[in-house]
Amino acid sequence: MIINNMLRSFYRPFRICIYLCCTSLILFIQGCAPKDDYLKPVNYNKLTYFLEDNTQQYSIFLAAFKRTVYYDKLKSDGKYSLLIPGNNVFRLLNISKSSFMTRPQQELNDLMGTHVLPDKIDFQKLPYFQAQQIWTESGYPLIVRKFLINNEDRININGANILSTIEMENGNAYIIDKLLKQSYKNLGDAIGDQPELIYFNTMLAKTGWIDKLKQMNM
Repeated sequence: MIINNMLRSFYRPFRICIYLCCTSLILFIQGCAPKDDYLKPVNYNKLTYFLEDNTQQYSIFLAAFKRTVYYDKLKSDGKYSLLIPGNNVFRLLNISKSSFMTRPQQELNDLMGTHVLPDKIDFQKLPYFQAQQIWTESGYPLIVRKFLINNEDRININGANILSTIEMENGNAYIIDKLLKQSYKNLGDAIGDQPELIYFNTMLAKTGWIDKLKQMNM
């Protein structure tokens, strides 16, 4: 009995010490565990994420877009429309991803801002054969026209045709077949970008006047 009491007295401090250590460890782990407030799910159904999920087709546009103020802006809950030229458009213009790495950021903001509209626009609801003016995020006006050709709707924006539409939660992505320009360097380019002047442009090309007009600055 005496020995048992001595052993209990001897081991009691160790039991208390182990208990305190275990309690402290549990409290420490609970303190390190992330709170529910920090676990915010990411909504990938946004316009910016659409570009990142389709880099094979739009990687060149994305390379420029990432260097602008619109990259994070189009991850927000605001409503926008994004006009996206595919990689084939840039390759025809001899523009690569690396060429955007050396351009000034303000120049890229202006260029990409021409492709961002500050609203979720449904171009299918526009009336036929009426020119509609819309404003871009960079403050530049675009002219939109809706045609009916062979019983199919055709929508043209500053000379660029809409090829397809992808609806995202915070806006619409429109795939277009041209890089939009804020301004034309000459009269020849300005005329060539207007679909309703296609026959006039062909006549100018045959007579040699289109080359003369391209030498006349706007």
